[in-house]
Amino acid sequence: KVLSIRDYFLMRNELGEKTFKYTDNPGVPGLPGASKLMNFLFESKQGYCAYYAGATLFMLRAMGIPSRIVTGFLTVDRSDKNTGWYWFYEDQSHGWVQVYFPEYGWIDFDTTVGNDEAQQSPKPDGTPPMQPPNPLLAMGGQILLVDTLNKTAKIHIRNFIFKDNEFKNLNQDIDLDLSVANFWKDSIQLTIQNLTKGNEVMAVSFREKLKIYSPEKNLSSLLTKLPKLLPIDEVYIKPIEAVEKNKEAQPQNTSHPLSYYLKLVGGFICLFIILLLSIPIIVYRWYKFKIKQSKSVKEKSYYIYRSASFLLNQLNIERKDLTPWQFAKQVVDKEYHTQFANFMNIYLKTKYTNLDLKPDEENFIHEFYPSFESKIVSNFKLRKRIAHFLNLNTFIRYYYLPEPETNN
Repeated sequence: KVLSIRDYFLMRNELGEKTFKYTDNPGVPGLPGASKLMNFLFESKQGYCAYYAGATLFMLRAMGIPSRIVTGFLTVDRSDKNTGWYWFYEDQSHGWVQVYFPEYGWIDFDTTVGNDEAQQSPKPDGTPPMQPPNPLLAMGGQILLVDTLNKTAKIHIRNFIFKDNEFKNLNQDIDLDLSVANFWKDSIQLTIQNLTKGNEVMAVSFREKLKIYSPEKNLSSLLTKLPKLLPIDEVYIKPIEAVEKNKEAQPQNTSHPLSYYLKLVGGFICLFIILLLSIPIIVYRWYKFKIKQSKSVKEKSYYIYRSASFLLNQLNIERKDLTPWQFAKQVVDKEYHTQFANFMNIYLKTKYTNLDLKPDEENFIHEFYPSFESKIVSNFKLRKRIAHFLNLNTFIRYYYLPEPETNN
């Protein structure tokens, strides 16, 4: 499986050309990432060592193979005069994968294709390399303004470091001199034209002339001493993903104004009113649900009666002093052309006698309600039906009015 991944990166097309290529500028900075991984493997098929190592790691781990990324330098002893000294150059930096083989341990496994255009760094004269300079000044914040002509910018800083003295949680604007600055985003070098308003950046300075200034406990006192245009050597632009992640990690202000709590209380009150007005609809749907779930004809006829009487009550079809059967015969059937009286005969039979229902009576019970409901509601427009069902007075009346005699 490991060798198959290696061979995938080494494959050639019909013309014998390499499918995957090495480049220091693949155009899609920042690995790993699902979309960028797909782009590298199946579309662009070009990148530098981090792309190959990252893609290899994902594929190995997807197959359950223990693997890890290693970074370092591919170098040789280039010193003829100073044996034991090694020189490390940027073009020698490298990343590759190690795979764990039981009983053997971690084995180097490099899938990066060769860079045929790479030029070896010039051979040094044997003098030990100088240590990289330490930054004297660094600040993090958001770019407010960029002047590409004069190569200056204004930054709103949140953190500021000068000679190891750190100032945090700031809210101050500072002008920057970017005339000799290098601009970076991930591993891609940019120009000042790529710096725009709103960019989250880290600005660093190594200038020797800043050494003459002594640290201060107060940032305002320090800024009065430093040049008005702070000289900057490096500007690191944070990728959008890193900025969003940093925003999520920052503690949120949990205090709210009074209007927030008033809106919150108002929302709860509105929700309570809506739920209260919805009770009749919920009850009616519950009765209809029980019709479908009934296990016997007797139980089903009972919930049909409850659903029908509840529907008629909510639509203000009043029974007044009539018995349920009289109401069905004289009002409902007469005005809405239903068979409610026939249903009531069967329902009263199941309620007050122990007689078994005939097959045609059972079929009538099973088929009655959909047709009955359709005929009733067709006489009321949707807006009027909703208004009736939102009327809590009729809902309360249904449960608190005494049940009249059911004799026919």
